[in-house]
Amino acid sequence: MQKSVGTPRRWRYKAACCASVLALGALGYSATVYGGSSTDKAASVKTASPIKHLIVLIGENRSFDHYFGVYKPKGAGQTISNILSKGIVNEDGTPGPHFSLAQQYSVAPQPSWYLGAPNSAKTPYNITSNLMPQPNTNFPPRFQDDPNGNFSASFPDAPLMSFAQLAPLGGETDIQPVNQELTTTGSTNITTGGPSNNGNQTLDTRVPGAGSLRPGPYPLLGVNINDDDYTGDTTHRYFQAAQQQDCSLANVTTENPSGCLNDLFPFVMDTYDRTATTQKNFSEGNSMAFYNAELEEVAIFKQLADRFTLSDNFHQSFLGGTAANHVMFGTGDAIFWTDGMGNAVPPPGGAATAEAANPNPVAGTINQYTTDADFANCSE
Repeated sequence: MQKSVGTPRRWRYKAACCASVLALGALGYSATVYGGSSTDKAASVKTASPIKHLIVLIGENRSFDHYFGVYKPKGAGQTISNILSKGIVNEDGTPGPHFSLAQQYSVAPQPSWYLGAPNSAKTPYNITSNLMPQPNTNFPPRFQDDPNGNFSASFPDAPLMSFAQLAPLGGETDIQPVNQELTTTGSTNITTGGPSNNGNQTLDTRVPGAGSLRPGPYPLLGVNINDDDYTGDTTHRYFQAAQQQDCSLANVTTENPSGCLNDLFPFVMDTYDRTATTQKNFSEGNSMAFYNAELEEVAIFKQLADRFTLSDNFHQSFLGGTAANHVMFGTGDAIFWTDGMGNAVPPPGGAATAEAANPNPVAGTINQYTTDADFANCSE
């Protein structure tokens, strides 16, 4: 009964998109190799190398290609596996000669949740008859906050949240009130959509080509959008993330021993929590977005990659959200319910309660989960 998901947020962190090809990450924080924070204590620790501190930065809801998809190693003889090296995109972010390797698909209705979609049920997205879900705004602040911290003015698209709830989300307790406005630079300035649909289905017109993007990766770079801007969030939950990767033994090859095709990212975002009239919590095509480090986006990350070590084949411990990965990182184990004696038990009230997810689709829907909850009953 492992905790696999986090409570969906009603507003989204800055630039919280992810690209298409790796598992999703967790919220960043730092840790040291010893207890305490005293610099004197750090200096006295004897280490086998000159390294005294280990600082870990974990980007939430991001993948390697989201940041480093268009990055070229600085060192002589160094290589990298990303969407640029594979020819999926060109250095300027346009589709490359092997763009089809990142082709995305939709899936016909299925009777139960699936880890690998039947190939016969998949239809490729295209730009005419089956358009890939496009990037939308999905609850970021529409306007920059004023110097007095009037955060509610920036979030008219989140009517379910009160001013008291919005203020701490938009505010940062470690900076002075006069500087609070800096936390919402990069607001969308998109005023269409409005509270009538919570703003979450508003096309993100800042993205060049939004509304007719081809079914694959696209750059978050244009005259109206850059790496400092808020964008719609993408999923960070187990059942959704697993389904997006579309893994099946039937697809195993020598070149792809995992059998994962990574071709259902926008489809899952577009369908899993859809009601009859609206998309509840997340973005749609945002999962395919990437920054261009070679065109001076994510400049700090590029500087770090140039100077230090960059791993292009790292996989997180837990396929799921922030909290579960924090626990795995700190303890090497997953969250589970127990009887107080170390024995695993179903979530409180049994598997039929809202504590346990049931990702099987509601009858007559495409991928709308029966129960979208925070825990999984592993016995099922």
